[in-house]
Amino acid sequence: MTTREIYFKILILRDLPIGIARYSYKNKDGDIYIDYINLELRTDKIIVEKYVNIMKEIEKTNGFMFWNNSPKSEEFFKNNLD
Repeated sequence: MTTREIYFKILILRDLPIGIARYSYKNKDGDIYIDYINLELRTDKIIVEKYVNIMKEIEKTNGFMFWNNSPKSEEFFKNNLD
């Protein structure tokens, strides 16, 4: 699932023009944390590009694992909640 698809998935699931995108990451000690960013949720091309680019920058940070709205997240938490 692409970053753009994650953005639109969040947009579709929210009734408000704002929302959050949660993501999981590992710190330098290997501990897993969940963080989030605020999103303006619109279909305007400039707004979409702005937030997709912000999300892509987060994906480049050390320890980034996945967006919590992704199939990768669902699979990870399904197999690691024990």
